[in-house]
Amino acid sequence: MSLTFQQLNQICDLCSISIDESEKNKFVGQIDEIIDFVSKLQEVDIDSVDPLFHPLEDTYMDTASEQVDSSLKDCFVENVEHSVRENAVVIKSAIK
Repeated sequence: MSLTFQQLNQICDLCSISIDESEKNKFVGQIDEIIDFVSKLQEVDIDSVDPLFHPLEDTYMDTASEQVDSSLKDCFVENVEHSVRENAVVIKSAIK
């Protein structure tokens, strides 16, 4: 599958980003390489592989048993440029 300039323009519109015309050839080529790589990954036989619940399963830490330092949480929240409601960052939707 090859990405067209029309599809790249549509992706840019959906993401609310602009790309110079000079960069479009580079990005189309790079995205094509990514799509080709993913296509190759889909050909791999994984029937005998057990699923992981976490990519670092051997070092998995149970976060439910850990307490979060409230001063650290406040530090993150105070540096957010978006509005914060009940310690959650509220971001304006990018979907048109």
